[in-house]
Amino acid sequence: MTPNSTFDDIDKVTITAGNTGYFKRELFDNFVFGTAVSADTAPTAISVTFSGTLQAGETLTSSYSYADVDSDAETNSTYKWYASDDTAGTGKSQIASTKDVTLTVAQIGKYISFEVTPVNANASGSAVESSIQGPVDKKHQQLLLLIF
Repeated sequence: MTPNSTFDDIDKVTITAGNTGYFKRELFDNFVFGTAVSADTAPTAISVTFSGTLQAGETLTSSYSYADVDSDAETNSTYKWYASDDTAGTGKSQIASTKDVTLTVAQIGKYISFEVTPVNANASGSAVESSIQGPVDKKHQQLLLLIF
């Protein structure tokens, strides 16, 4: 190594005391101590839920709060919507991978949940699923009766 080396290619430096039991000052005159860099912490999603009318033809809107202790901005979080046979999640199958979903006649009688996996440029968090809501009802038609 040369004086004022940048140590770009060194992952670890071990320093041990010599026979005299102390370090020579000149060894550290040009050495720059830096802060250890820890691994990026994965982001989290909290308060995962959705709102809307559970009827065929209606749109459900997802909602969650993104959090990251490293202050990394959210980038490409992923979304999944599920339809299940009951509130226990029996027969759960994915029905969409968008932030919001419009229910179809195929979901009538099913129970719906929403899942988000928070992602930023440095890390992906764990998937978090909302509570299961339902069942989805068929769209009620309004009957307009005109009497003449």
